[in-house]
Amino acid sequence: MKAELTTIRNESLSIANSLRLGRNIEVSEKIVSLTQLLGELATSLTPKQLNDLHPILIDLLAAQERSDWLCLADYLEYELIEFLDENSKNND
Repeated sequence: MKAELTTIRNESLSIANSLRLGRNIEVSEKIVSLTQLLGELATSLTPKQLNDLHPILIDLLAAQERSDWLCLADYLEYELIEFLDENSKNND
């Protein structure tokens, strides 16, 4: 699971950086890929981890639906990364 977390972390940071540079159209496929990776990760999470991840995903989706790319970048870089880092430590 640690490798999955690292992959998702790297993708999140890459997408966040691109969004901040105004490349929202270019990263649309990466966002879909990230969503698939998160779905795969969810199958290996505990109920508590899922409960912690759920509000982050809701906020990510809401920012995307509003086309608020800077907000989406912030959630990807800070909220999601914090969740991934915390759960990476728990899996050591």
